[in-house]
Amino acid sequence: MAVGRLGTVEKALRVLTAISERQPVTVTRLARALDMDKSGVQRTVVTLHDAGWLRQDPATSAWSLDAQALVVGRRFAGGLFDRARPHLKALASGTGETVTLWVVRGPSFVVVDSVESSQPLRIVIPVGLEAPLTTGPGVAAFLDEEARGHLGDALPSEDELAVVRARGYYVTTGGAAGTIAIGAPVYAPGPGASAVGTLLVTAPVSRVGVAELEAMAPRLLAAAGAVSAE
Repeated sequence: MAVGRLGTVEKALRVLTAISERQPVTVTRLARALDMDKSGVQRTVVTLHDAGWLRQDPATSAWSLDAQALVVGRRFAGGLFDRARPHLKALASGTGETVTLWVVRGPSFVVVDSVESSQPLRIVIPVGLEAPLTTGPGVAAFLDEEARGHLGDALPSEDELAVVRARGYYVTTGGAAGTIAIGAPVYAPGPGASAVGTLLVTAPVSRVGVAELEAMAPRLLAAAGAVSAE
């Protein structure tokens, strides 16, 4: 027998996700963004507040995530962290540059782990940083059609994507000014799966050029394959 879905739970998750993307945000703005009834949104945020998921700024009445979101997030990230971090550390040691693991979430990348370079001049990329997929459009070579749609006009041509797909990695200068990066896809288990994230090596352009970065590709591909296998 088919099991019905709980509309109240779906509504609460929509509200929680929207707050995570817009925080701090008032109920009025939240209801407008979600096209939902304001009183219903108010009841939902109060319920989530009582459960420890949200907190309210008394000065602005705006809502933000609270400790419970961090607790649950760390339970997820803990297993991912334990499995992937050794590969990130080895890659950072082998390349001498900052290595980050990003997951694809809708139109964005989100950093879930980061190992900084040990060099005096290094790129610092914090966990939790969110960046649009357009900062690394080459990743589209490894994404499904739905995810590619988020790139809009920034989507490379199919010929360009074929080149990226054949070599297994992409190079981008679309991040922070003065940086250059090389990325390789991370896949979920299963045949024919599209990428769920990317492993990135990022360096300052004052020290590393495209040729030096591409020389790191074998190490990067090996590490991305290992993370995918985990």
